[in-house]
Formats: sequence, structure tokens, C-alpha cells
Amino acid sequence: MLNYSQATGLMNTVGAAGDVNLKRIKQGNDVWRIDGAGQTFFLKTFTKEWYGGDAAGTAFNVRHERAAFEILRKYGLTAPEVVLADTTCTNLVGRPFIITRELSGKPLVDLLMLADDDDFELLLYSVGAYLRQMHAITFAHPGYLDTVDGPSAPPDPNGWQHRCWSAAQRQKNALAYLESIRSSLSPELSQRLENHFSTMAEKLASDYQPPHFTHGDCHAHQFFLKPDGGAWIVTGVVDMEVASAGDTGEDWLHLLIELSSQFAPDSHWWKSLFNGYGAPPNFEGLRLRMLAVEPPEFGLDSVNEKLIENLLDAKDWEALFSALYEVA
Repeated sequence: MLNYSQATGLMNTVGAAGDVNLKRIKQGNDVWRIDGAGQTFFLKTFTKEWYGGDAAGTAFNVRHERAAFEILRKYGLTAPEVVLADTTCTNLVGRPFIITRELSGKPLVDLLMLADDDDFELLLYSVGAYLRQMHAITFAHPGYLDTVDGPSAPPDPNGWQHRCWSAAQRQKNALAYLESIRSSLSPELSQRLENHFSTMAEKLASDYQPPHFTHGDCHAHQFFLKPDGGAWIVTGVVDMEVASAGDTGEDWLHLLIELSSQFAPDSHWWKSLFNGYGAPPNFEGLRLRMLAVEPPEFGLDSVNEKLIENLLDAKDWEALFSALYEVA
């Protein structure tokens, strides 16, 4: 728990001395909002349960998130300003942390909820354009973005790998997921999924080469925008814990799942997003990835056979997003 004494000391360090207001706004990777000297900052520590009690080990997460923001800035994109990052446990917080300055603007989804038709389209177009620039950044090797130059070597083939690092890993994850849910599916549905997953690595291999900047956990509400002369500009995107050099198709998953749960398919909201990006993602490739998404990523507690069937049967974007909207 962060207390007022610790927060005051940290604000003194970043040049915002004086009284502070402190509020924890997220748990499980705790995020604290700190207001001081007319400025707002966010302190993040990495406390998810799978990190266990190894606070020192989360130094990697701090380096990782800091590097992701630095890379975006290096390539001319707007990103949160890191005002303080500490990878040790010998600090006021007692564990590694990162502090960023508040982004101007508001989250994309909040803005979309109140937007008229013109602004609705402009907001999504701007996010698509930002995503295009982000995905244009490439690296020599896949893996977590732990330095401004990206991974210095390929990931350990015998170690844990994220599904966005290699097509083979995505296929491995998909087949393991299928085995875990097979008893909940009809034999016919299981076979249809197996037919798709068995050739996944081959079908998606080219999307991994070269490795591109990939947010890795790309949700719509993580994009912040502000008005600018009749347009909207992205001021940054937050939560880079999983940022990687890898498959940009990963970013479309959570982004499109979240937007499709909020906005009816008859609005064709995705058209402006894809226009901003310059082209839509490959439909079949995205559908294949989405078939391997596990229930919690859809906001579900258990396997939904109807959703899987509808995704398998979808032949266009409207059908795909209708399937997602129906289970939201």
C-alpha cells in the first residue's frame, strides 16, 4: 500500500512538492493517482498474483514498460511521459515502480459514447492512424521490448513465450486450449476448430516477419485523445506491460472485442478505424486468431458454443462483430 508520506516524497523527487492527494485506481498491478502542485501523475507497481512475492523480479516489468514508451517517442508518436522509474526495492515504495505524467484528453470509449456521428468517425479514424504508425515500427527479433532497440536476441525456444512472438506458439496455445474445452463441445464443433488450428502456424507465419511493435494487450479504453482544430489527436496509449516485437494481429483482438461489445454492428463503426489504419486487417487471419481467444478475454466465464459457431460461420466483418455483440 502506498501512503501519503511515500507519495509526498516521490512528488518532491519529481519536482511537485507540497500537499498531495492520493487514490488507488486499480488493483492487480496497482495503479495510484497522485495529485500534487497542480499536476497529476500515475504510479504503477506490478502486483498481479503470478508475480508472487518476488517484488525484485518485477524490475523487468518497469524496464519493459519504460522501453515501450521510449520507442514510441523515438519514432515520433505521442506517449506517456515517464517522470520516474526505479528498478530496485531500495526506494520509498519498497519495490520497482514507474511514474508517468497524466495524458491530456480522455479515453476513446468515453469519448465515443458522447460523440455525434462526425466525431465518432474522426475518433476511430485517429486511433486507426496511430495504430498504423505504431505497427510500422519493426525489430530484428521477437520478444518483450526491454530496450529502446528492441530484443537483442530471439526468445529462448525452451522458455515461456507469448503467442504474439511466434506463429508456432500461437498454434500450440490454440491446440492446448481446444483440448481443455473439448469435453464442453460437440464432436463436430471440436473437429471444425481442430481443422483450423492444425494449420494456424503455416497460415499466420508471414504476419510475424519482421516482428512489429505490438502493444500486446490493446484495449480501446487505453487510447487517450483530445480535440485539435476540428480533428482528434491521440495523446498516447497506456498499459504497455505486454508490449512486444511480434504479431500486430494480437492488437486487433482486444481492441475489436471491446469496441464490438460497446457499439452495435449496424453502425459499421469499424470502417472508420480501418480507414485510419489504411486497410483492414486480414479477415481470415483475424477470425482464426479470435477462434483461439479464451472466454475471459471475451468477458465470459465459460465456453460459449454459439459464439464459436458464429465466429466459424462469419464471412464478413458485420457477421463477426455481430457474433461478439450478441454475447456482450
